[in-house]
Amino acid sequence: MLFAGGPATEGPGMVVSNELKEPIRSHRDIERDSIKHYKRAVKLYEGLAKRVSNNGYVVDLFTGCPDQVGLLEMKSLPNVTNGVIVLSDWFTTSNFQQSFLHIFNKDDQDFLEMGFNATFDVQTTKELKVSGLIGHVISAGKKSACVGETEIGIGQTSAWRLNAITPRTSTAMYFEVATLAGQALQPGSRGLIQFMTHYQHSSGRQHLRVTTIACNFAESGSPSIAASFHQEAAAILMAEISVFKAEIDDSPDILHWLDCMLIRLCQKFADYWKEDPSSFRLSDNFSIYPQFMFHLRRSQFLQVFNNSPDETAFYGHILDEEDTNDSLFSPLLMSYTFNVLPQPVLLYSTHQSGRHPSFVGPRELIEALVTDALACAAICYSPTVI
Repeated sequence: MLFAGGPATEGPGMVVSNELKEPIRSHRDIERDSIKHYKRAVKLYEGLAKRVSNNGYVVDLFTGCPDQVGLLEMKSLPNVTNGVIVLSDWFTTSNFQQSFLHIFNKDDQDFLEMGFNATFDVQTTKELKVSGLIGHVISAGKKSACVGETEIGIGQTSAWRLNAITPRTSTAMYFEVATLAGQALQPGSRGLIQFMTHYQHSSGRQHLRVTTIACNFAESGSPSIAASFHQEAAAILMAEISVFKAEIDDSPDILHWLDCMLIRLCQKFADYWKEDPSSFRLSDNFSIYPQFMFHLRRSQFLQVFNNSPDETAFYGHILDEEDTNDSLFSPLLMSYTFNVLPQPVLLYSTHQSGRHPSFVGPRELIEALVTDALACAAICYSPTVI
């Protein structure tokens, strides 16, 4: 565990000097390539990350400083080892203390809720190939027949290693459909994917968890493709790719790529009349997805305005841990009614919760809208709800 109360000012990993006339680097300095210590520090910490990951260690990084501490340079340590990052102004704040204690949560048998030295192996049938994985993992270098040519994230392998694994561990896996030239998949055929996770439990016992799923293949344009679209999962997967690409490419190129992908999706699955914007319609399975992309383009994951480089590195780390139940880049507005499953609704000021008939009985308790805005929850009741 590393507790940082300020940036490194000495040695090969220094981020800024002791001289007050030298400010700590900003995003503008990084864009101009006018940072004095950045490249040397990054090289040092990446080398340390490789060493600790190969030896099975986990690096947790806690900061208690109102200013930057050099997280941008050190991010490879927790990212590669699946460690924890906690940003706080002071170590005495309740947020820091609660986050620190949360690491040591125990299960009903009084064991820590974590595993160690985990391996994540994927096997597929011949119709599917593994493109890669995005998450806090390192490649195990396993070249099997199910490895595809397209590389997304950490690819060219079908197995990865995680130095630690917790109930919050989440990874984004990408596949491609592989068919022989001139041969199409038979309608109704299925592909199989098997995930094998092996790790050492905190009790010392070795655990192996195997999950096998089947996916149906369909011809292009089949209604089953649109019916099986999961917009929350698609948004998270697109966000993971975007942030991964943003570390390599320029932000405008990423935003343009997101726009092109959204346009392609709408062209394929939306109903509309040419040159008539009012006729544009998306089915319920796609209705919230454009909103997700709208907020992703303007989120702190792709926009650096009003964020320090350390904060940007922190947001990228947190995104790699989130699943489809969290909406870090878009507040989620849910509508709850009786006899109907909860449904997401658009974040429009014109949305009205009391659009149902007047209250006539206890079973017609109309609707409540609940929004999760990352830091707080607001509940708006219909005028007809008592």
